[in-house]
Amino acid sequence: MTKTIFKILSDENFIDLNMIQFGYEEVTPLKSFGPTKRNHFLFHYIINGKGKLISDNDKGETITYDLEAGQGFLLYPQQTNYYVADSEEPWTYMWVEFDGMKAREICLITGLTFNQPIYEASNKKGSMSVKNELLYLIEHKENAPLELMGHLYLLLSNLIGTSINRKEKSGNNMLEFYLHDAFKKITGISPRDWRIKNSIIQL
Repeated sequence: MTKTIFKILSDENFIDLNMIQFGYEEVTPLKSFGPTKRNHFLFHYIINGKGKLISDNDKGETITYDLEAGQGFLLYPQQTNYYVADSEEPWTYMWVEFDGMKAREICLITGLTFNQPIYEASNKKGSMSVKNELLYLIEHKENAPLELMGHLYLLLSNLIGTSINRKEKSGNNMLEFYLHDAFKKITGISPRDWRIKNSIIQL
């Protein structure tokens, strides 16, 4: 039986980044979605289980990716995608859909592109940092939109910091500064202090 939790933020309209919706789903074997094209960026993180992503690249070629727990995948706007759960170990995943003026630039720096949509972390701790930000959204979905947006900034910052395909290019440090500054303006606390605070709470 499918278990789904989701939240749509239909009344918000942020400019640089705008969160459309997010959610969590435990799916049945071979449950699929698509093929379809999205209007926004959509990132999935796999908590457990397995599945496949079938995605078109910019040459119109259809590529199949076998995925498992700890990985993620990013769907780009107007890209044809289809994904399906494994027949024996169907996946459970979380997702967040977003857009905004800075969205494409940020996504490209993570190394998750139209032709390389798969997120793999450089280490287990990095993967957990991405997972925890998505879990925060799910577990606090009724919190204020500004706070939820702060965690979208943290999620994307963690993707930039932990992706093995992260792009090193000029201006990268400025973008991370921008992400951290925006998070601080939204939440009133720096990302570093937020992580320290949460670490103390968890202890």
